Amino acid sequence: MKLAYIGIHIWDVPKDADFAAGLLWIYIVGAVYNPILALVKQSVLTLLLRLAGTKPAVRMAVWITAIFNAAEMVAVFLAVIFQCTPIEAFWKPQLLTEGGHCIEAVPFGLATGCLTILTDLATLALPIYIFFDLKIKKRTKIALIFVFLLGFL
Repeated sequence: MKLAYIGIHIWDVPKDADFAAGLLWIYIVGAVYNPILALVKQSVLTLLLRLAGTKPAVRMAVWITAIFNAAEMVAVFLAVIFQCTPIEAFWKPQLLTEGGHCIEAVPFGLATGCLTILTDLATLALPIYIFFDLKIKKRTKIALIFVFLLGFL
């Protein structure tokens, strides 16, 4: 954040400031953020496969969600890596005036956010359905559902 002068008043930014190092770090964080998020979700979905037992419909829903999540992870990762042509135009904006171009960040961010929320909700809804059929005390079942609903917050 310091290298990109984020959070620093405009008057305190030097006139000859070089934002390249900060923008490079923003690029790196953007590239690894979504795959890490998707891998955490994949671990929860793997756990749900074990909990689903022999219910074919639930297992199929978990598999579909896991495959969609994995495909989204790869697609977003590649889109982030290759969002600018040439790639270094992201952290060297002067290349944009020399014929380079980047994708529109706002529509891409909205689409990625919507897809991530969709997979989050699916990953959240699946265990609740699984817990309803568990042969455990009602109090324990409610506690399990409550713990998983905390992820919704």
